[in-house]
Amino acid sequence: VNAEAKCRVPGGEDGDFDWGGWLVETGRQVASSLEKDGSEVGHFKMSVVAGDRRWRLHQVMSGEDPTLHEEGMGSPIETDARLLVNLRAEGEAKQLEAIIDRVFASQTAVAVEFLERAAFQPGKPHPTHRVAALANA
Repeated sequence: VNAEAKCRVPGGEDGDFDWGGWLVETGRQVASSLEKDGSEVGHFKMSVVAGDRRWRLHQVMSGEDPTLHEEGMGSPIETDARLLVNLRAEGEAKQLEAIIDRVFASQTAVAVEFLERAAFQPGKPHPTHRVAALANA
């Protein structure tokens, strides 16, 4: 699942919203939902950019707590932000997308409007084996 959204804190004032805390809580809800669904995480990343500040959350395997990184400390925090979601997990694409939809629909702190979304099932890889080349070496 790949998604991009614009976010807004309803009634919020610049400088007082904890985007990092919101991202961690939302990411934990997604991770928990994936675990309950039996979807093994390959990697799960989300980021929020508000003004000159950026928060990145990532999880690289199921059972691991998502980790938060913050950049641009010191500049004011804005109430409008851009969200990116990148999820790679075992499971049906539409089912993974439904988990993302459910989690974002259930939270009330931030109004999230998805601008672009894609959920797809990549094909099985077919690697090229070059054994003949090794025999002539």
